[in-house]
Amino acid sequence: MKVQTEPDIVILMCIASELLGQAWMKPDKGNRAPHVLLVSKRFNEVMALQYIYLLTCQISREIRMCERYKKILLLTLTVRALEYFRPTHSGCT
Repeated sequence: MKVQTEPDIVILMCIASELLGQAWMKPDKGNRAPHVLLVSKRFNEVMALQYIYLLTCQISREIRMCERYKKILLLTLTVRALEYFRPTHSGCT
């Protein structure tokens, strides 16, 4: 359960009349519903930051996976090279 802080309540009280009167849908919404527009703008900013964060995490994860695959590939190639060049002396003493 989310606990509302005092600033949350103040913002909700400010935008209540703007929302109920549908001032945010009017042509002069900048004058009639400035608080709704600010909340909407802030929401969009936070969502954009969250998207960037998630995208950055995804890219970082893919880079780490690529690094792992590169190490595995290098190890596999090394093992193959060692097997290929392994001396096989059958019967020579």
